Amino acid sequence: MHRQALQLREKVLCKEHPSTLTSMNNLALVLGSQGKYEEAEKMHRQALQLFEKVLGKKHSSTLSSMRNLAGVLNDQGKYKEAEQMLDSLEFIIWELKFFQRFLWPYDIY
Repeated sequence: MHRQALQLREKVLCKEHPSTLTSMNNLALVLGSQGKYEEAEKMHRQALQLFEKVLGKKHSSTLSSMRNLAGVLNDQGKYKEAEQMLDSLEFIIWELKFFQRFLWPYDIY
């Protein structure tokens, strides 16, 4: 079902449309939950690359994609690579919070 949704969105919207990328991410999650880790990793990497290109490195969908890739890397025992991905994610989130506080100094966090 997720493969069909992805194929349809690629055909109707285009491969780089955010909705298509969301379908790609969802299919990768399903593949990972089925234990098809190599295929899931490949799809997560492709989705992440396109999310970064289309939406930018700091968009919430890109950050979610990074987290998902780290998860499948961890599931495969690629702990070092998963840790590096999570460290990058943590830094981006910290950076975003810093700038948010700088722009809105009177908000309470």
